[in-house]
Amino acid sequence: MDVNALFEKYSIEEIRDIEKKTRHDIEKKKEDLRQMVGERYRELIEAADTIGEMKRSSESVIVSIEKIQDLCQNLKCSLSSGRPLPDRSAAKDSNRPLEFAKLYGASVSLKMLMDIPEKMWSALEAGDYLTATRLYLLSRYIYTVLQIDGQGAQITTHFPILVRQWATICHFKTTILQSCWSFLRDVCISDEAVSECIVSILLLEDFTTEKAFEQFVTARLECVQQLFQQDQADTIIRSQISSVIMLISSTIHQIYTIFHHDVIHNKDGPQIKCNRLMLLLDRVTCRSSAGAILSNDDLSQPSMKYLAKAILDFRPSLKHKPDPVPAKVLKERSCYFLEKCMKNVNHEVVKLLGFIASIKGLASIRDDIWEILKQDERMVDWGVVSEQVLGRSLSVWNEVMREMFLNRVKEILESHFESMLTTTKSQIAKVLADFGNPDDKTLQYERDLSSYIWTESAQDIPTHRAWLKVNTKMLSEGGSLMMKAHSYSPKVQALCAVVDQNLSALLEDCCHYTQNSGGEGGQVTGSGDNGNFEPFNRLGDREIVQEFLQKACEDSINKLLGHFNQQLYACKQQLANNKDQAGNEIIINRILLLGRVSGAICDLSPHLQACMSINIGEELGNSIGGRTNKKSVTGGLTSSKSPQNTRLTQMRLKLANFSTEAFSVWSESTVDRLALNFDSVLKDTSVRAILSSCTHWDNIDIEEETEDGKRVKSTIRVPMQASWYVQTLLYNLCHDINKTGSHSIQYSVLSDLMQKLTDRILCSYESLLASSSSGSGLGLVQNRCLQLWFDVKFLMNVLLRKDEAEAGKEFEKRYQKILERLESRIDPFDFDVFYPHLQTHLSRKMTRSNARLFC
Repeated sequence: MDVNALFEKYSIEEIRDIEKKTRHDIEKKKEDLRQMVGERYRELIEAADTIGEMKRSSESVIVSIEKIQDLCQNLKCSLSSGRPLPDRSAAKDSNRPLEFAKLYGASVSLKMLMDIPEKMWSALEAGDYLTATRLYLLSRYIYTVLQIDGQGAQITTHFPILVRQWATICHFKTTILQSCWSFLRDVCISDEAVSECIVSILLLEDFTTEKAFEQFVTARLECVQQLFQQDQADTIIRSQISSVIMLISSTIHQIYTIFHHDVIHNKDGPQIKCNRLMLLLDRVTCRSSAGAILSNDDLSQPSMKYLAKAILDFRPSLKHKPDPVPAKVLKERSCYFLEKCMKNVNHEVVKLLGFIASIKGLASIRDDIWEILKQDERMVDWGVVSEQVLGRSLSVWNEVMREMFLNRVKEILESHFESMLTTTKSQIAKVLADFGNPDDKTLQYERDLSSYIWTESAQDIPTHRAWLKVNTKMLSEGGSLMMKAHSYSPKVQALCAVVDQNLSALLEDCCHYTQNSGGEGGQVTGSGDNGNFEPFNRLGDREIVQEFLQKACEDSINKLLGHFNQQLYACKQQLANNKDQAGNEIIINRILLLGRVSGAICDLSPHLQACMSINIGEELGNSIGGRTNKKSVTGGLTSSKSPQNTRLTQMRLKLANFSTEAFSVWSESTVDRLALNFDSVLKDTSVRAILSSCTHWDNIDIEEETEDGKRVKSTIRVPMQASWYVQTLLYNLCHDINKTGSHSIQYSVLSDLMQKLTDRILCSYESLLASSSSGSGLGLVQNRCLQLWFDVKFLMNVLLRKDEAEAGKEFEKRYQKILERLESRIDPFDFDVFYPHLQTHLSRKMTRSNARLFC
């Protein structure tokens, strides 16, 4: 690569890119070289050792050849000098059988060394590490015997392959140890296999049993860490968590069976009952035929008779006496293992559970753990095992997994409620915003509920639910007629349906954790090899989950109410600042929608009641059914004053209070609007306004007797109906109430509306009389006073109000004072004549108004 050509052909930026690419390639090649050297390092070392052995063998061959040459040269010199050769045939003949026997024994031993590697590989592939260890120790002993024999140098000279073969066999020690440690880091391993691995390590490393126990605990801790280092793409979370439980329980049990020993006290003194490890060590190291390394097939070969007796009787041995692990050390290290496991598990399992988004998934993992522990025969005596090893009873589920699962269940429930809350808020915000669009036909029933209530439809009474009993019907299944009876508009139904659907999915998910598949409660008994043995109570967290569900549901509703209060406050501010009638109507419709949703959410969301019930599984159907059947799980009646029912009652009360507050804002707005219109018309003293408000008067013929005794006929005119603005007031009032759903408005709201409206009406009349008395405006003539008297009497009889004693008396005083002031402006003689006819017309008008205005 020519540097000058690069600068001529490319720009500075391009040359920098080329430089970066070149440096990157250099680093990559270096990394590849490092990896290649690292991968081939072991083979390189072995090749170097082999080359060294070959060098030593070749040097030995050269030395032997030189000796042969020297001997041949000496022999040639002797023959040329004529000296006779010494006769050694007799000595050789006497020693030849012994030499042949030793030579045959060495040949058989060498053949065994040649065969042992294949047997060790077969044992390692089959996972029989103890057999591989014994074969390795046998081969080491054979090599040592051949080396320290009196003819070791001669044997090495005759069989140079001996050194090379041992160089091949000696590497098996590392391979066996690595395989044993790797095996001890596996999750599912039997007690017997673990015992054999530990015995192999004891024989190869010359450890004490206490040291071997510490190494075993370390290996099991590394196994726990390896479980969480696996790739998520290749491992199922369920299997990882189940493997952790199996690893902890199996390790505690293996510590008990392999290392724990019992001290039995009898008349001869305390005696130690050997554990599995001590028994296996005794079997491997004993001199009986049970501890023989060579099989019967090997011993039956004819060549075995030349094998040295020391090799035939070889048994592995330990430098240290194999004493049992002290009970104190056993307990301390076991507790340390459990503590470290819980620390690792708490950190890693929490992250794994974070990937599970449903309670059903958590329940499935919990049930898998339950089934695994139940099917494990070793768990039958788990109480004794944990008591002996740890000094206390241990429940693996309760102490390791339970709290993490419970916290994850709570997190999922909270996320469900947050999602429901967010969805509900967005839906309500959308509907409230749509009120600003007058062309939106979907909100016509929200603006005028009477048009929905008094419109018949085919969905009023569903055919399939028509003949069912009332107490078996759900409110949501009662059809449109049921909704109209409760003044639940279509939008209110839709918004409550959003809440109910979210809660339905949440409850269905939650039931998997609080109920078993068979629908039974309490501690579940499963079928298995261990009879009625129960590893742990699957439904032990039932009450905790239900309590948290109720609390979370209550908090969610409180947050929703807080959102409603914010919306209501904003609407109140808009009402106070807005003078536009159309704009105020939109705001009032929004307030009414909030009040209706708040009042209907409990009735139209049966799953909300199920969330607040005592038992999710059994109360679900009862709570959804319109009428709650107060029965507990055990079949007894629940107290109406139970904490759960109290919580539900308080929640209903909060929702009802908000609904009342919202309707109170509507009533205040309605009173303000009607009273202002009434007051403006009442105080309008223009001739046009007075004439437009006049109604037809009745002409009545009467006879009067004069002082002379003559009877005189005359015609009088008296009011026969209320003024038009009074009738308009009543009509608008009835229209507003009916448009809002008169039959479903709380009595307290209607009562408050009547009180405020009548107070405002009396204030208007008092103001009118006060202004006329002061001389401002036109005076009140007798005819108008008669009409006003009739209007006041009519209004007070139509707008009945039931106040408390003091408030009612005060109102009655004001009412009578207005009538007296009006009567004072009428001629007493004329009023006495008019009064019976006024009362007749008043009664007739009352009857007609009640029929026409539905008062």
